[in-house]
Amino acid sequence: MNQYMSLLYENEAAYANLPPEAWGKIKQAHGSFAANVAKKGGKIVAGAAFQSSSTAKSFRAKRKTSGPFHATKEAACGYYLIEAPDPAAASAIAAICPAPHGGVEVRPILQL
Repeated sequence: MNQYMSLLYENEAAYANLPPEAWGKIKQAHGSFAANVAKKGGKIVAGAAFQSSSTAKSFRAKRKTSGPFHATKEAACGYYLIEAPDPAAASAIAAICPAPHGGVEVRPILQL
């Protein structure tokens, strides 16, 4: 199977002051997503949520900056590395990934 990176981009402000029960629903949504990946013909290899973009360090042309590289409403919030038989299956998996305040980008991993 081929590997694909699903990057979750969301508006971080939407998560700033969530009560515990809302976090519980988010965890449930991601648990449900994980359970449904196999039904779409895939497998989760790894995944994680990122800390706030304010903790990020970006390196461009040998310059270091703090925080996200450019002003945007959405920031990279997490990822899933998945295995899927083909791009269509990877896209079907990304389409069910919970990202209610943004979206998901899926890319094939380059085999070198």
